[in-house]
Amino acid sequence: MTKLRPLSALLARLANRDGAAAVEFAILAPILALVLAGAVDFGGVVFVKFGLDNTVSSASNYAINGRASVNGTAGGTLANTMGAILTNSGTSPINGSIIVNNGPRVTITNGATSAPAATAANANSCYCPTLLGTAVAWGTSATCGSACATGGKAGKFVAIEASRQYTPLFSDYGFIDDNKTVTVRAVVQTE
Repeated sequence: MTKLRPLSALLARLANRDGAAAVEFAILAPILALVLAGAVDFGGVVFVKFGLDNTVSSASNYAINGRASVNGTAGGTLANTMGAILTNSGTSPINGSIIVNNGPRVTITNGATSAPAATAANANSCYCPTLLGTAVAWGTSATCGSACATGGKAGKFVAIEASRQYTPLFSDYGFIDDNKTVTVRAVVQTE
């Protein structure tokens, strides 16, 4: 019987669960922290993306409502107002551009707008624009309402692009390009 006593004491100690929760937490805490950090990181990327989507959507709606201004005379004012919509949309600097029907344009660099030289008279024509990579190719003017080679009808368009810098902690989740920018583009047909 004397030999069983130490064995029973050892079994009693092994059955003791004091401190088991602390050990389990110590093992799982780094994994939980990593998952939480990834969720916060993904949330930051999605927040920036949704903010840009909302901003470009607002500018697009303004272009549709101001479709009478998509011409060589009022196109510059339309582009400047849409530039103000983009720059007043958030706290971090925004970059982008607005091109009113291959004519008046506004470029936004770090939240500051500038209007590079453009042929305003181009905005009086109709086009069948296409996307070549990340740029809009306007092509030659076409008869308004005629069929485009890529489908759709020739008309007047406004091209909008907005981007913001964002550096994620872990991954880009497919939303960010190599320059660590989140970019949203829209081409809106106004006529």
